[in-house]
Amino acid sequence: MKKEARRRREDDRPLFGTITPSPLGDIRILATDDAVRGIFFVGQKHDFGRENENIRWEKNAILASAISCLKSYFRGESDIELPPLDPQGTAFEKAVWSLLSSIPYGKTTTYGRIAKAMEERGGRRTSPRAVGNAIARNPISILIPCHRVLGAKGQWTGYAGGIERKKWLLEHEGRVVARIERKEENGQERNQYPSRRPSSD
Repeated sequence: MKKEARRRREDDRPLFGTITPSPLGDIRILATDDAVRGIFFVGQKHDFGRENENIRWEKNAILASAISCLKSYFRGESDIELPPLDPQGTAFEKAVWSLLSSIPYGKTTTYGRIAKAMEERGGRRTSPRAVGNAIARNPISILIPCHRVLGAKGQWTGYAGGIERKKWLLEHEGRVVARIERKEENGQERNQYPSRRPSSD
């Protein structure tokens, strides 16, 4: 009873919203004063901010932090400090979203692998379809990277923001990783063959 009362108080907290541009179209961001609750491409599926009349369309510190984070992502920064995230869902959905957050930048996994990880964590059989349904309802796009999940054979599969956006995000991350690897290789080469300075003798 106390947990239910506390959950109601948390859900009664004011929800603030803003819309920010991106290379993939406008993005709607929703947050309380404590954490991000939603990041959606405007017009995508499961955008609970689209018809919510109780949202205050004014910025707060969390929204400003989320905007800064998204700008860094689209600029090609791979190591980004995230603002607090508080996605709302069932216990199962939250567990799946937690696993999504562990997928490294520039890497991908499959629905089946996530289902297996859920089984190992909870000890109960989990189907890839159930995982897919939870991923489809991820309310915080990009920062909880559901775009990094592919089909069993690596095929492009459903993405609430649209398959073309999913493809763009993965290709964007791939370019960033390739650029970082090139820099690391060049740095190693310089270390192997240091330039010689003229002798002062």
